[in-house]
Amino acid sequence: MFAKQFVTLSAVLALASFACSVTFNFPTVHTNPGPTISDEILVESLDVGGSAKVELNFGAGQLLLSPGAGNLVEGTARYNVVELEPEIVVSNEHVQGTPR
Repeated sequence: MFAKQFVTLSAVLALASFACSVTFNFPTVHTNPGPTISDEILVESLDVGGSAKVELNFGAGQLLLSPGAGNLVEGTARYNVVELEPEIVVSNEHVQGTPR
């Protein structure tokens, strides 16, 4: 009985010490933030007769939604890294907004 507990304890300690020695090297991305840029976004209602799919993808920031707009998508995108400039793609019944 003691031998089984000793082997189990030894295995747990070995795994724990191995986990502490593992390192991950993530690539370093250097971005040069600049002045804040404000881009107006306007997508008028699509002539689809029913509903449209609106997809917004972004990794960080703030998104405020409010009802009652006269257009399908209307707003302002603010960013300070040129690589994160939003791209709005409109096709048939689908509107997609993503960083470039």
